[in-house]
Amino acid sequence: MQIAPPNLPTKNFRFLLASIFFSLHCSSRCTAMIFIVTCSMHPDELQLLSQGLLFSSTLPASYRGMVLANSMSQHARGVNGEWVFQRLDQQDFSLRFHVFDIFRPMDFLAQQGSEILVALLALKSTLHYSIQGLGSLFLRPGQFALLQSPATALTAHFEQSQEYQHLEIAWSADLLRSFLPRFPLLDSVLSPPAPHPFL
Repeated sequence: MQIAPPNLPTKNFRFLLASIFFSLHCSSRCTAMIFIVTCSMHPDELQLLSQGLLFSSTLPASYRGMVLANSMSQHARGVNGEWVFQRLDQQDFSLRFHVFDIFRPMDFLAQQGSEILVALLALKSTLHYSIQGLGSLFLRPGQFALLQSPATALTAHFEQSQEYQHLEIAWSADLLRSFLPRFPLLDSVLSPPAPHPFL
């Protein structure tokens, strides 16, 4: 099953972004959390290789999950579990879909890139991250966090033998600027970064 056509219309992601900001702005029962830290997660391959994980640049033949059409794929597998990553870059946004199939408890080491703004949505199972300079982040399925920061180290903790899924959506500065008239909170996001990475 594909969850993204080859040419995704930007207007759909404008709507999604507006929906997220609207829920942050107006809802007293919103499940979102805002942290100043990015979540462009890239595996720390050297450390994961030392744990026995093997990497490939294609989806495994046994994979039956959702597929981002025309995306770049990466797959890692070891005795504790496997990770499938798909990334689709467009002019105004980037999608990253992660699936972790955990056989026994493990920690997954990663590095964060620096982004203007990223939404991290938990799709299946509760996510638990330790983020250098910030601490722990927990997201239950259906919750999301808006994230921004310089590059930093991250560890994903998988305590249960089950499948975990999350989706990252990163938006460009140009797309975010189009929302400034209705969402002034974006002004601080688009401003030059402060001297300290976490505020």
